[in-house]
Amino acid sequence: MRGSEKFNGKLQFREPAYTRTRITEITRVAEGIVGVSNFIVDRFHHLGIYLELKVENPENIVISHAESKLLRVPYEVCYQPSLRIGQLVGLPVKKGLYRRVKEIIGGPQGCVHLVDLTVDGVRLAIQAVAVIWMQDLPEEEAARMRNRLLGGVCIAYPKGQ
Repeated sequence: MRGSEKFNGKLQFREPAYTRTRITEITRVAEGIVGVSNFIVDRFHHLGIYLELKVENPENIVISHAESKLLRVPYEVCYQPSLRIGQLVGLPVKKGLYRRVKEIIGGPQGCVHLVDLTVDGVRLAIQAVAVIWMQDLPEEEAARMRNRLLGGVCIAYPKGQ
């Protein structure tokens, strides 16, 4: 059964009450540098982050540049967390990244959208870098790297295979 068959006819095209658009782009900035642009646009928000990740290999990645742009936010106070985004520079991309990002730009004095854009953008960049990096590896070595980096993230990449 395909996922769309589970809607039992309730999936219809209706006039939306609320729409949020999200755009993520991963680019190669220079040798060993990956750019991450991640934006959301909705009725209340138009904001984005831009990161550069220094990539020695898919298992050694560091945030080397971080900035944000907030064109529309619901309240004036919402601009404040973006002033701290530069503190992400130097963070290694490893276990615990979400917690560290949340401590810096999230939580009660932060912005959940900046946290989500940052973490999701980094996650996608890791996947893109891993796929590109693995193209030149022998299949057995690529499979080991795929499991270390992507194992357990979804049904297509089970842990340990």
